[in-house]
Amino acid sequence: MCGISGTFSSRLDKDYLVRDSITEIAHRGPDEEGFYTGKNCSLGMCRLSIIDVKHGQQPNFNGQRTIVSVFNGEIYNYKELQQLLVKRGVNPQSTGDSALIPYLYEMFGDRFTELLHGMFAIAIYDIGKEKLLLARDRFGEKPLWYSVNQEQLHFSSELKGLFKLGVKKEVATSNIVEYLNFGYINAPRSAYQNVSQVPPASILTFHEGNIEISEYWNTSEVEEISISFPEAVQEVERRLRDSVRARLVSERPIGAFLSGGIDSTLVSALMQQESESRIHTFSIGFLDPKFDESFFAKEVAQVIGTIHHEKIIHPEPEMILNSLGKVLDQPFADSSIIPTYLLSQFAREHLVVALSGDGGDEAFAGYERYRAGSLLDAINPLLVLNPLSLLPASRFENQKFRKLLKHSNKTNLLERYRGFQSLLEERDTNYLINSEFHRQIDPDYFESTWNDIPYKNRVRKMQEMDLQTYLPGDLMFKVDIASMAHSLEVRTPFLDHRVVEFGIALPTKFKIRKGESKHILREIARKYIPSPLIDRPKMGFGIPRGRWLREELKPMVWDILLDETSKNRGWYQQERIRSVLVKHQNGLQLDSVIWPIFMLELWARNWID
Repeated sequence: MCGISGTFSSRLDKDYLVRDSITEIAHRGPDEEGFYTGKNCSLGMCRLSIIDVKHGQQPNFNGQRTIVSVFNGEIYNYKELQQLLVKRGVNPQSTGDSALIPYLYEMFGDRFTELLHGMFAIAIYDIGKEKLLLARDRFGEKPLWYSVNQEQLHFSSELKGLFKLGVKKEVATSNIVEYLNFGYINAPRSAYQNVSQVPPASILTFHEGNIEISEYWNTSEVEEISISFPEAVQEVERRLRDSVRARLVSERPIGAFLSGGIDSTLVSALMQQESESRIHTFSIGFLDPKFDESFFAKEVAQVIGTIHHEKIIHPEPEMILNSLGKVLDQPFADSSIIPTYLLSQFAREHLVVALSGDGGDEAFAGYERYRAGSLLDAINPLLVLNPLSLLPASRFENQKFRKLLKHSNKTNLLERYRGFQSLLEERDTNYLINSEFHRQIDPDYFESTWNDIPYKNRVRKMQEMDLQTYLPGDLMFKVDIASMAHSLEVRTPFLDHRVVEFGIALPTKFKIRKGESKHILREIARKYIPSPLIDRPKMGFGIPRGRWLREELKPMVWDILLDETSKNRGWYQQERIRSVLVKHQNGLQLDSVIWPIFMLELWARNWID
């Protein structure tokens, strides 16, 4: 795992900026650095040594030294690719994965990424053609930011690295509205003008001042398969086991995140079976039982036989947010980044590599919105009659039912899905945010992305939307930024593309059955874990956000949102925000409204002012 940065310019005269950029992101790779400077291209990397620790230095070259590359990530099928090269008469000097990249590019051209199984952000400079190529993995597990100015292109693994290359920090206010709606900004956009993300599963080429972006993989052609349920169970387990096994290659200490949920339980159980010795698993918990799964994680660990590490934390929220403010160079409002950050910090005391259960919900229909959205869409004609108004008020005390009721007045699946995914709805932003933002809003990418998904199957359509937006924009951004802040590599077996392709191709009834989400994964998990540990309600990886905003974080939040700096920024309707803060303080649960605005202003204090 590494951090990479670079500059391509016809007037390259400040290659030292690449060194400054690498220093800025050195937490991604604290073990060593490497640089290349040519006529019009400068590349740099910082390395977290995991595979081929002694000989895996970068940058890497092909045999004639006409192609040079830097690389962030892991290629899990690198041994097979090495054999492929040897059969074709090529013998890379290093036995690691990064050394293969220039040779694969030389042999297969831009299509070399189709051969890679793993997570990666790659920069390749073709010296003879004076062409720069940037490539990103299929699910956006590894980030890659870039900025183009005339005939210059700068890139880096993190925005903070990009700024050290001279890119200006000018706010793209139209994209801030997207952040307020969903809590993140999806590729290719960013919070800054003239800064973009290489989209997942894409290759960017920069040649003679022109940019071309092409997609090398998607799931649009994956059709539903006809298979029996027992056969499907067997095949899912086989593919997931193969994926876990491939991700165990490491010369540094390796373990797993274990929350006690289905996905992390399956990954940990298979990892233990594939390991020669007992593996180490890690979980954290809060004193508040509503946000503490550590008991279940401990129970699972005892059953599967891991060496379990547990930490019940007593966090100081203001101190954590001050630390996160310096890490989050892009506004981000998913508050589960806090436990992810703390878990990564805890695990890094023992590990360099951790496996996680991320991705299982998208591939195997684990989210509540898949069931709820499909149900409401199916009974749409009945909802016109507003039958929910006839139900007794006592039913509204059920949180899931209240959420269902909230979206019952939408007219189609797109609007319901958007509602399930939104943090601030349009009425909230209209009320709390100055109209200047709304006048600068871009065309609705969300609706156009939805319309480009061809499937009529409701669940499949929502799965595809999550794979294109929520997974890379929220989950993968969160995991990468939180783990790499502590120099920890996180690997995600559920995001092997062969696992995902098979999962989304399965009939919906295999994934959602009699109200049970991820049905097929539960069937597999019951082979390793007692049913009571599998059949419990999903808790999620959250924090006591509402209480924090009333108690520990109250002074910080009120000061930041209501002081002169916030007022002079001109983004917010301050008196209305004050009213919301008062209502929340008095018991009305409005943390979902306050949090994204607070995190936006915290980002602005750290990265714009």
